[in-house]
Amino acid sequence: MAVQENARAGPAMNISQADCRAIFDAVSDAILIHDVTTGEILDVNRGMCEMFGYTPEEARQLRVTALWDGEPGSQPESALSLLAKAAAGPPQVFEWQALDRAGRVFWVEVHLKPVRFRGRDRVLAVLRDIDRRKQAENALKESAARYRAVTEGSLAGVYVIQDEGFAYVNPTMAQIFGYQPEEIMAGPVKPGDLVHPEDLPMVLANIRRRLSGELEAAHYTFRGLHRDGTVIHCESFGRAVEYQGQPAIVGTLLNITESQRAAEALQTQTRVLESMAEGVTVTDEEGLIMFTNPAFNAMFGYQPGELIGQHVSVLNDFSASESVRLPRKWSSSCRPNACCRERSGTVRKMALPLLRKPASAPWKFSAKPVGFLFRKISPSASRWRRRDGRGKPATGWSPKALWRGFT
Repeated sequence: MAVQENARAGPAMNISQADCRAIFDAVSDAILIHDVTTGEILDVNRGMCEMFGYTPEEARQLRVTALWDGEPGSQPESALSLLAKAAAGPPQVFEWQALDRAGRVFWVEVHLKPVRFRGRDRVLAVLRDIDRRKQAENALKESAARYRAVTEGSLAGVYVIQDEGFAYVNPTMAQIFGYQPEEIMAGPVKPGDLVHPEDLPMVLANIRRRLSGELEAAHYTFRGLHRDGTVIHCESFGRAVEYQGQPAIVGTLLNITESQRAAEALQTQTRVLESMAEGVTVTDEEGLIMFTNPAFNAMFGYQPGELIGQHVSVLNDFSASESVRLPRKWSSSCRPNACCRERSGTVRKMALPLLRKPASAPWKFSAKPVGFLFRKISPSASRWRRRDGRGKPATGWSPKALWRGFT
């Protein structure tokens, strides 16, 4: 048995002291051997000299405290106490700010373990320079902090979709749908739970195509579902990225419900104007034509859009300045007749009610578009008739109802 043990130990015992020293110096990490009580440096390898800028002789004159950043509060525990812990118990592994000969402070990863050196208990220290890694980590933390500050205060919803769920949502995103961020990120609320059933296939297809790499980015609108069941209109822009090493989608979301309703109301008003039998035109405060409906174009013989941007004076025999002053002269209770000029040059008399605010409100010609409604009349038509003792338009036209379409 003893022979076998000696045989196993033989190869190790045959390694010369010079070979051991060569291996010791070949290690790129810094290696130091410390006295447990005083922290005195008893030996170092070449890696330590290169890392700290000392010669071996200079390093052996130092104590452990000379290599650590000594700024008050810079280290959580003293170097000597860590040496004592390593000598008395399990190995110690920690990150530390070291100080080289030139005064540069840098981060090292330290491994301390007890060792027998020249017949006495010592502590072996292995140091690895991790300063670049720490700088990258700090830069990443600062970037994450800036990103979080931006997203947390954003007026748009920000989300990260990963593994069929939300890895992150900002407060605005959660608020749009009536939740707290923690409720959505905890897992029960999936992307599909926030989408109207009729739009769900389209939304899921966009998510699948981006996560699979088929599509890099997608910009689309869909109907969402608020927590209380209310339908909301959403606009989303998301891009495929790698998040924490896995495929993900990072995107923003806007609640466009109000703008969608305004657009639908405008479309309704436009359809009403375009379906009217009377010709309707709208001008700006300078008398430039902004809108004409189909009946107006047919009445005057113009093509759709042909009059847009032209001055209203092309439609009558007045000068440009007189055309602009007309609305100031007409009261809300009158429906003037005017001689209007068609595209062919034919002059016809037309009923010309001015669409304006109620009589109780002042006319703000300089701030609002002006709407005119045209109707052809026969030369013999009466301009006025009496009703209830007051002058009224011949057909009883009341412009108040349509004013909202121009404001």
